[in-house]
Amino acid sequence: MDSFAEPYMPKGDNFSLEAVRAEIANLQKHHTESGIPLSGRVLHICHYLPVVATLNTRAGVLSPPPTPPTVPIDAESKPNSAWTLTPRYGHAAMISGIQSLAATHEQLIIGWTGDILSPVPTEHISSDTVDPKDRAAFDEALKSYQPKESDPDDDRKITYVPVWLDDKVAHGHYDGYCKQTLWPLFHYLLWQDVATEYASADAHYPYYESANAAFARKIAEVYQPGDLIWVHDYHLLLLPRLVREAIPDVVLGLFVHTPFPSSEIFRCLPRRKEILDGMLGANLICFQTYSYSRHFTSTCVRVCGYETTPRGIDVEGHVTSIMHCPVGVDAERVGRDIKRPGIQPKLEALRTLYEGKKIIVGRDKLDVVKGVLQK
Repeated sequence: MDSFAEPYMPKGDNFSLEAVRAEIANLQKHHTESGIPLSGRVLHICHYLPVVATLNTRAGVLSPPPTPPTVPIDAESKPNSAWTLTPRYGHAAMISGIQSLAATHEQLIIGWTGDILSPVPTEHISSDTVDPKDRAAFDEALKSYQPKESDPDDDRKITYVPVWLDDKVAHGHYDGYCKQTLWPLFHYLLWQDVATEYASADAHYPYYESANAAFARKIAEVYQPGDLIWVHDYHLLLLPRLVREAIPDVVLGLFVHTPFPSSEIFRCLPRRKEILDGMLGANLICFQTYSYSRHFTSTCVRVCGYETTPRGIDVEGHVTSIMHCPVGVDAERVGRDIKRPGIQPKLEALRTLYEGKKIIVGRDKLDVVKGVLQK
């Protein structure tokens, strides 16, 4: 039997959302009775905040389009406000999943502000020039921000906590190390220029390190005993260890939304040990599929020489559990959206147009690793 094939576990076939929430409630009650502090808060650490910010009081400088591209629509701002906030698109599924947890827990999303836009099209404002007064006004604007797609009858609120990064660090981190080194590597694309492999694979690592450190400092500022921290994706793989060094008793999970390659591929990364040690600062690491979790486990053994136990990977007495659990959708929100005005006529039109046929809808970024042409 292929050890990388996902084992069939019929026990989890028929779990309902209500049953999962009931089990969580029972666990929380047990922890409380055992004297374990629980704050009722979940801190989600994401690369970006799900908003695009425009500072209305300042002119900017010419710049290329920010990454990912943004569309200045659905503006959310008050009259005479210093800031205009609009939704950021590109990670809607993850944000929707986070919002679904608001039924049972207070949610905080901690993320980079993104490029600060100017009211003048194609111009942006350097983050270094945003003074403390404008930053405080930004915090206030985030407190009253409500995404347009939110249920108007839903009073559950998500708190947005911005991380301010120097522009050079922010883009060296995201456009440099994340997109030029980690993203290709995780999708089995290696660097082609062997003669300068180390430099091309490692040139932006200091920015990656600096950005992760900035996130760790912000978490330490807002953390309360009993908080549960979830770090999302490959942009912040050093963060679990940095947070644990600052808060030794923290309960922290890491979800890797990308694939994880085999050990033979990952060992090509010059900073392989730093990345693995950063990830292993978490209590729990989750992957989308069983094979990705197996790849990670074998990489820790073969590259770092760490031992595995039935509980997880042992690093000097700290054990990190490894699991696979695919990200789902907020089914309640989808069911609610179907009933909104104007949706049913469109559904009926599609049923009539494609009667007797099945429709498969796919959404992919125009990225070399996505195989759009093959699909």
